[in-house]
Amino acid sequence: MRQVNSKLQRRGGNMLAVVVVLGIAVVVVVAVMKSGVGPDGLYSHIDEYKAMADRQRGSIVDSGAVASGPVVVVNYERSGIDDMMKDLPRAMRAEMHSDVETVVIVTRQSTALGGSGAGGVIAPAMNVKGSYTISVMLFDKTGEPIDAHGITKKSAITGAGAEGELRRKADPEMVEWLLARLGG
Repeated sequence: MRQVNSKLQRRGGNMLAVVVVLGIAVVVVVAVMKSGVGPDGLYSHIDEYKAMADRQRGSIVDSGAVASGPVVVVNYERSGIDDMMKDLPRAMRAEMHSDVETVVIVTRQSTALGGSGAGGVIAPAMNVKGSYTISVMLFDKTGEPIDAHGITKKSAITGAGAEGELRRKADPEMVEWLLARLGG
C-alpha cells in the first residue's frame, strides 16, 4: 500500500509541475505578444515609422488631413517608443502595428548658449542661457504627412537638472497640442 501511495504522490507532483510550467509559458507568450515585440508589434516597425520622417527631411506643412487615434509615438533619436505615449489616454494608444492610424515622430533638442566663458557647457555653478525644443511630425498610417509642431522653452539654466525642468514645461504642452490635433 505504501508503494502505491508514493507512486500516486509522485505522479500528482509531476502533474502539478507540468501544469505550473505550462501556465508560465502561456503568461510569457501573452506578455511577449502584448509587449509589441512580435511581427505585429510596435517595436518591430520602428524603422518603418522613422523612415516616414526621413522621407520628409524634417519639413511638413499642415495638410489639413485629419489625424486620429490610435497612435504610436516614436522617439526618433532613441529608435523606440517615446515616453509621451504614456501621457495619452489609453484609448488613443495603439497596442499593435495593425491598430495604428497616426504615427507621431518626436525629436528633442537641448542647447546651452555659452556665456561668461561657459563655452556652451552647462556647469553646475554657472548660469547660462539654454533652450529645450520638442518637435513632432504626424503621419497617417500610409506615411502621408499630416502636420508638424514644435515647442521651445528658454531659460536661464543653472546646473545639470535644468534640461529636465525645461522638459517638464514643454512636454505637457506638446501632449495638449497633440490631443487637440487628434480630436481628443
